[in-house]
Amino acid sequence: MRSARWPFALSILSLAACTVPVDPSEDTPPPSTFVSGTVVLEDPSGAEEPGGPTFVLKYDCASPPPPEGSGRPVDFLVIDQSAWSRGEAPFSFPQVAPGSCLILTGFIDRDGDFDPFISVTNQSTAGDVAIEAVVVQVEEGVGDAIAPVTDVELEASIVVPLDRPAFTATDVATGLSGGAMALGPVPGTTGNAVVRLETAAVEHPLTDSEDPRFTIVFNEDRDGNGWPDDDNGDGLPDIVWPRVLFLKLADSD
Repeated sequence: MRSARWPFALSILSLAACTVPVDPSEDTPPPSTFVSGTVVLEDPSGAEEPGGPTFVLKYDCASPPPPEGSGRPVDFLVIDQSAWSRGEAPFSFPQVAPGSCLILTGFIDRDGDFDPFISVTNQSTAGDVAIEAVVVQVEEGVGDAIAPVTDVELEASIVVPLDRPAFTATDVATGLSGGAMALGPVPGTTGNAVVRLETAAVEHPLTDSEDPRFTIVFNEDRDGNGWPDDDNGDGLPDIVWPRVLFLKLADSD
C-alpha cells in the first residue's frame, strides 16, 4: 500500500520545484506593509481598565487634524475592551503604502457616544481619554520589500475636560441668526464677516451636550505689547483656536 503512494508524492514534489511566473492583473493591489504597536493606558486618575472601546485614528501628515489643520481620518480601527490586558492593547493598520507619513491618535470612548459617520458625534467628549498624537514615517522600501513599522507606542493619558462645542451664531451687523459673507469678485476683496457665538445646550438622540464650553487660544504676543497680535489687521486680537469654516454652498450664490 505504501509503495503505491510514491509516484503521486514525487509528482507533487516535481510541481513544487517549478517556478511559475505570475503577472499582476489590473486589480492586483500595489505593494504595501503594515503599522502596528501598542496603546498604553496612563490615566491620571489611576484607572487600570479602559472603560470603553478604543478608537485609533489614522491621518495623512499632509492633512493633519485640528488644531494644526482641518484634516479628517483616512482610516480608523476599533479596539474592544476585551483586547486590553494589564493596561495595554495591541493595534495594527494593514495595507499601508510605502513612503507614507501618518499621524496616529484617537481616544477611549468611555461614554459610548462615538459615531464615525456623523459629524457631530465623530469626536471625543468630556470624560473620554485622548491619545497623544504620534507621527509615523514608513520607509520607501526596495522593490516589493517594504519594512513594517512594528514598535509604535500610543499613550492614552489625557482626560478630555469639556464636551464638544455647541453654539448659536448671530450676525453682529444685522442681529439675525447665522451670518452671511459677500464674496468679492477676486481673491483679497472679500470683506470680514463678524458673528457672535453663544453656547447653547443640545439634547438630541445623536448628541447630548448639557453644559457646552470651549477654550479659546489667542494669537502670540510677538511684539510684546501685552495683547495678542492682530495679523489680519481687523483691529481685533486674532484667535488661533477654535477655527470656524465657512462652506460655499453654490457657485451661483
